[in-house]
Amino acid sequence: MMMVYNEKNSVCILYALCLSFTLWVNRIDLVKTMKKILIVDDSREIRELVIATLETEEYQVFEAADGAKAIATALLEKPDFVIMDVMLPGRINGIEATKIIKSNPLTKHCTVLILTGTDDSNIKEMGLDAGASDFFMKPFSPLDLLQKLEDVFDGRKPNEF
Repeated sequence: MMMVYNEKNSVCILYALCLSFTLWVNRIDLVKTMKKILIVDDSREIRELVIATLETEEYQVFEAADGAKAIATALLEKPDFVIMDVMLPGRINGIEATKIIKSNPLTKHCTVLILTGTDDSNIKEMGLDAGASDFFMKPFSPLDLLQKLEDVFDGRKPNEF
């Protein structure tokens, strides 16, 4: 079937193009306003739990399983927030990765939350010295983590967990 060109068809086509363009622009605006979060943990289960908790229209979540990949992902994606495990495989642990991320001009704006399974004050001190803003203890409630992120993004001082 051949479409015959007439004024009514051209108006419909123009309307469809405008609608498509508007949807495309709105999608770009949505991606620009999404907060970027990087979860760094060698446990795939922890990463999947955090991703399932945070992957909404508000957050775009990236993941890394070791310190080197965390640094590379942070440089590439420039996240607003990094959830960093302390004990990571490889040569770069979470404290060292935090120090590198926070000292780089491209990523120094990132807020880093240290995720740890120990209540060792030495680790907390090293994390703060490396540039971390706060700590979160494992095991954790996904809802508590979400609340902590919302507090940080809203400019409130996160509660101690």
